[in-house]
Amino acid sequence: MSEILKIFKNSGWMMSSQVFTAICGFVWTIIIARYLGASNLGILSFAISLSIVFGMFMDFGISQLLIRDVSREHDLLPDLLNNAIPLKTISSIIVILFIGLILYLKGDTKIVITVCLLIGIENLFINMTLILNSVFQAYEKMSYTAKSTLLNSFLLLSLVIICAYFDLGLIGVTLSYLIAYFTSYLYLRIQVSRKIYRPKLKFNFKYWKILIKRSIPFGLMNLFNSIYFNIDMTMLGFMTTAYSTGIYNASYKIITILTTLYTVYTAVIFPVMSKLYKNSDDLLKLSYEKSIKYLLLISIPISIGVVIYAKSLIVLIYGNAYISSSIIIQFLIFTIPFLFINGSGGLLLNSSHKEVTNTKIYGTAVLVNVILNLILISQFKELGAAIATLLSEIYIFIIMFIIIFKTKYHPSIKTLFDVIKIIISSVIMGLVLYYTGVNLWIGIILGIIIYFICLILLRGFDENDKSIIRSVIHRK
Repeated sequence: MSEILKIFKNSGWMMSSQVFTAICGFVWTIIIARYLGASNLGILSFAISLSIVFGMFMDFGISQLLIRDVSREHDLLPDLLNNAIPLKTISSIIVILFIGLILYLKGDTKIVITVCLLIGIENLFINMTLILNSVFQAYEKMSYTAKSTLLNSFLLLSLVIICAYFDLGLIGVTLSYLIAYFTSYLYLRIQVSRKIYRPKLKFNFKYWKILIKRSIPFGLMNLFNSIYFNIDMTMLGFMTTAYSTGIYNASYKIITILTTLYTVYTAVIFPVMSKLYKNSDDLLKLSYEKSIKYLLLISIPISIGVVIYAKSLIVLIYGNAYISSSIIIQFLIFTIPFLFINGSGGLLLNSSHKEVTNTKIYGTAVLVNVILNLILISQFKELGAAIATLLSEIYIFIIMFIIIFKTKYHPSIKTLFDVIKIIISSVIMGLVLYYTGVNLWIGIILGIIIYFICLILLRGFDENDKSIIRSVIHRK
């Protein structure tokens, strides 16, 4: 149980930083959307999604390989880090030039090409930040990762406000992203050198080949993830207008903010699960079951609440100009519970050396997602992209459930009953909110009260849950 409690200790730092980031992200999302308008927001969204799709070729999955291997044997860090940094730098530059060439040959406007290249450079620093964050994750020193996130969020929000106030336009907003991530990279580079190890650049091409070969399963999975989570925005950019892309992105940004908990949990639990696979099958299974329960405990009621208050939420955040985005979020929000379950399953497979299986799952999911987007975007534009995303998550859930169910780590019947209790409590909460018709703010408070009363009455918290909660509170 001490390993499980360690998750929550590290989660304290990560959750604090991610809550702050979610708040800042909420604010800068509103400012950018209102300041740029749907069309310019569409250009920025397209640039970000395009850069992310090609981002795998900047990383190759090396960051995840470093977390898994170094969390078990710290002596592996020097060779991995010293070779990973120059390898990722060179590959990133090649990718940026390739993106520029594609856009030039496609005949895009100067503003689109400029924004895409600047975001590409930003992605270079994101990938450098990713490898340095991996070092702290492997050593389970999440406070430095959290501080980097806090710095990046504060700086990005400040720069976006300055851009809007002085009317610096789309280029100014784009440069804000670049400056914020560059600063975050510098901070992490200094802290890694001071606290753990000072990187020394090595150009060992034989080792590079070995490194790439070993990280290919992670890299392919990252590629599939990148395509899977960003191909909708990219295809909208190619198949529809910047306005449609902006409307879709407005809802997608809210979904991104709501995935904060998932981001925190996966960052903390992956190195722990990797060690548990080596040391304790029972604890690994327990951590997987608790991951499912705790992530759904939050995501399901939020999803139902967002469906009920979709219009109010969109108008509150973006204004009436984005009201057509409300139906988009009503579909996209239900991807969150499936995303959480699928993410937990993916961590289990990666931790237990089944990353190839995980890669195959997401590889087929990419194919399904692209086909669905081609069919549905052409017919329903941004709504079609939302439906395609939801159906793809359901597909991953079905395939992953079948595979994990055949292993010794499959969830117990008790976990299934816990999930049923969460669903029942969430549905009761939703029905009360829908039929009472209370406004958004009262609905949030009333919904929380009703939801937890139902959970308590249904005995949704067992002794393990209570023990973990007491231990976390005691540590604080």
